[in-house]
Amino acid sequence: MRILSGREDIIIRGSVPGRGQFAIEVDYSPEGREFLSGAGSFLIDGLLSVQEEFPDHCKVTIERRNSYGT
Repeated sequence: MRILSGREDIIIRGSVPGRGQFAIEVDYSPEGREFLSGAGSFLIDGLLSVQEEFPDHCKVTIERRNSYGT
């Protein structure tokens, strides 16, 4: 999250809703979209790799919403 929080065109919020869980919400400007896409892909790929290696201990759920709440 540090790499994203240092950018002016990306606003990131994180929380830990429960044990072993974390949530990330991101708002971005059109200028931040390309950078966010690359960073997001890197993060998701890493999390999915952990899930693949430790399926009994890790479950990745990705929920995408647009700025209109859908």
